[in-house]
Amino acid sequence: MRFSNVAVPDEYGAFLAENLPSGNGTALDLTTGSGIHAIVLASLGYTVTAIDVSAAAVNATRENAALNGIQLSVLQGDLYAPVADQRFDVIVAWPPVMPTPQTRVSQSYNMQIHDGGAAGFDILERVLQGTAAALAPGGRLFTLRPWYLDEEKFNRLVSCCGLQCKTLASERFPLGTLSTERLAYLCNLSQHHEEDLYRNGQEMHVVELWSLGAGDDGQEN
Repeated sequence: MRFSNVAVPDEYGAFLAENLPSGNGTALDLTTGSGIHAIVLASLGYTVTAIDVSAAAVNATRENAALNGIQLSVLQGDLYAPVADQRFDVIVAWPPVMPTPQTRVSQSYNMQIHDGGAAGFDILERVLQGTAAALAPGGRLFTLRPWYLDEEKFNRLVSCCGLQCKTLASERFPLGTLSTERLAYLCNLSQHHEEDLYRNGQEMHVVELWSLGAGDDGQEN
């Protein structure tokens, strides 16, 4: 079901959803939008809490869950704030990460739902920083790393947040409207070439992150 002023599930979000693991623990879906990842997590066996700062998104997620016969806890708030005293076995987040030059900042909803700040990391950085308090021992965070997020900066941020990272899946998609409009700016940030992207498409990576103290095998992205 479509709702006004709510992010519509896209092919990138669907790609992330396809790579989420099944389980029976607790899961948190941050920036839930219309609830696609929360609903998928619940169908995979998790007890799910979904959060979005937008009241419209909260209502949309509740309605979509009801339509699918799924039980969720859906809360309105800024990232981890509504669950500050809780820990989760799985966190899924697909926050706004589109690099947005200051000259393109807009108050329109359709632009705000993509605005990740000048380099795309403004909200993602807060998501990663919050895992220290929000992930249960052995917990995992799943998100997407698009091609336009500088890989070296992403890896430094992961390390600074006390996390390890590995890539679970990669796939190429045709350039989207917004990526095409900002292609020169995005290529300048990420050291990619426009002609390669037009020819081969844009690559998205599903990544899994966990605490350095989780005693894992140390695989990195």
